[in-house]
Amino acid sequence: MVVPSLTDRLRAWLGHGERAGRPGDATALMAIVGLALVARLVVGALPIVHHEDEVWQYLEPAYGELTGLWIRTWDIRAGIRSWLMPVLLMPPVALGRALAPGSGLHVLLAREMLALASLGVVWAFYRLGLRVGRGHGFVAAFVAATWVEIVYFAPRTSSDGLALTLLLPAFVLVSEPSDLRKRDVLAGFFCGVAVMLRLQLAPAVAFAVLGMVGWQPRRYPALVGGVLTGFALDAAANAVMGEPPFLWIWRNFAVNLVQGKSEMFGVAPPWWYFERLFEGWHVGAVLLVPAIVFGARRYPVLLGAALVEIATMALIPHKEFRFITLGLCLLILLAAIGSVDLLDLAVRRFGSPGRPVVALCTLWLALSVLVGTSPTFLEYWVLGATEAQALRQAGQVPAVCGIGIYRHPDVPLPAYTFIDRPVPVLMIDEWLAVRTDHPPMLKSAYNVAIAPGVVADDLRRGGYRELSCGGSLHPADPRHYCVYVRQGGCARAPAYFDYNAGLARIDR
Repeated sequence: MVVPSLTDRLRAWLGHGERAGRPGDATALMAIVGLALVARLVVGALPIVHHEDEVWQYLEPAYGELTGLWIRTWDIRAGIRSWLMPVLLMPPVALGRALAPGSGLHVLLAREMLALASLGVVWAFYRLGLRVGRGHGFVAAFVAATWVEIVYFAPRTSSDGLALTLLLPAFVLVSEPSDLRKRDVLAGFFCGVAVMLRLQLAPAVAFAVLGMVGWQPRRYPALVGGVLTGFALDAAANAVMGEPPFLWIWRNFAVNLVQGKSEMFGVAPPWWYFERLFEGWHVGAVLLVPAIVFGARRYPVLLGAALVEIATMALIPHKEFRFITLGLCLLILLAAIGSVDLLDLAVRRFGSPGRPVVALCTLWLALSVLVGTSPTFLEYWVLGATEAQALRQAGQVPAVCGIGIYRHPDVPLPAYTFIDRPVPVLMIDEWLAVRTDHPPMLKSAYNVAIAPGVVADDLRRGGYRELSCGGSLHPADPRHYCVYVRQGGCARAPAYFDYNAGLARIDR
């Protein structure tokens, strides 16, 4: 039996060898993958939290099950979340705490694990582009490596990014004709896990898979078997954590769709996603939209899947931009492929500019920088950083014996994931905080306080001194969090003031 060489295996991985066999192709692609890895690792190392779900739905449950320290929000108490994502995050969280307890390494490792996994998106872009042409493959890979919206969401500890990481390779496996049953099983498994991570993706995933497989009934059993295996993984994760399999799905629909609980976090009209897309792309949309149209001629099914995903999310009153990560990524993929077709038209009409593919990649990089520095996106680079920094500093105070969250406008704020110390965390309600004569017993229940800078005088009168104040925000901004400390130890506070008790009291 002839054993394939490492080079042969690499060429097969790149794309069956017929278009990836030119000298230097493997080196060029590895350089793009290296660029993608560096970009994702850098973004993953930034102390930002794009959305609170990254912490309280996923990181905090993982940390809590490992340590017993856990701030539980309303959705966790209602049992409307699957345990699959927290269980997947437990290994890097456990490893980080074992290697460097109290350093925050556990958060970094969780993010960088997802960043590393997201390189599969670069591979998927390349393979889908290569099927059209060699230049299409390399441009698509470069775009996946550098497009700011893809890079930004890759290391986020949320189900949206991980679902994307699974689905793009799945679409590659599904769309390539093959008699290998294991490829369809793997594709189905990726799809099944992705749907369990983000239920709302089911219509788009079904549209894409059925559209690409078409009438090939012999492939259906393997695909369905893979999907069911993905569902079984979710069931196993929940069963291990003591929850009945799939009960969270029923609870989620009952609470969010029937009771409309998610609407308390804001609603938007159905067209909001398209407004947000064009707001983010702004002048770049002039180039991106025609490129998407040209790319859709190559992969109409993927355009349909993108539109189905966006339309599905548009029907849900509560909207967040991260919900359409899959649709956004598919549109950018089509734009990358279509941009090469547009370039070919321009070259045939006006002649070659010298190195057209390099010029096109440079244009894509410029567009990515433009989007990443737009007013809409600039805020993303600092989201949650001030709060996370304050929590870390509070947990690192050597003599900390209790942390009081004092007159905070945001609920929730604390997370043991960032505090990483076994100390009580208290919610000082507004009605109590404004009283200067609240019981001395409560005053002595914490020796570290986190509060907006605008209420600093309250704490100074209580014997606290400022340890640090948060980031670049204006002092008058209520998110300008400061950490205050006082000398002395702590007395036990009444259970009423426990932060989890406070969250349950206000149903948050």
